[in-house]
Amino acid sequence: WPTYTGASSFGPETLIAGLIPSAGWIGDPELRQALTERAALIEQRADALVSRAITAREPWIARLGPPPTDPGRRLLWEQAASTVAAYRDRHRVTDPTNPIGEAHGGGQWTRRADRRRAIAAFAAARRASEIGTGDSRRPAQPQRIADQSLDRRL
Repeated sequence: WPTYTGASSFGPETLIAGLIPSAGWIGDPELRQALTERAALIEQRADALVSRAITAREPWIARLGPPPTDPGRRLLWEQAASTVAAYRDRHRVTDPTNPIGEAHGGGQWTRRADRRRAIAAFAAARRASEIGTGDSRRPAQPQRIADQSLDRRL
């Protein structure tokens, strides 16, 4: 799950579920262990939300494209989908079709940063899905129309 978004004075930043900066620099071993356990729970929840969305055929997960059959591409797709699911969960996105939901002007800097990461994850899932299905040239017509609608709403 390590996702690097930039260097800090402590080295590359690792993101929990693709969104939340980890506190790997914490010196207290007990606190570090508690935070590591919390991070694992957050990631498990994001993965479970993706599984549930796939099983329930929720429209928002379909917008990410089908999970690729190639194991490497599938892992990329799953990680990206988990980031989108974590964003939806963290920021209470309820839009059933738009994976990222509507932008709410202003807001906390964390929500804006998370939204940028979720949008990047959405794009990564789409890329992994298109390559994984063997046709990276052009998505099917209905999906293209849906993507144009999403682009206007993002």
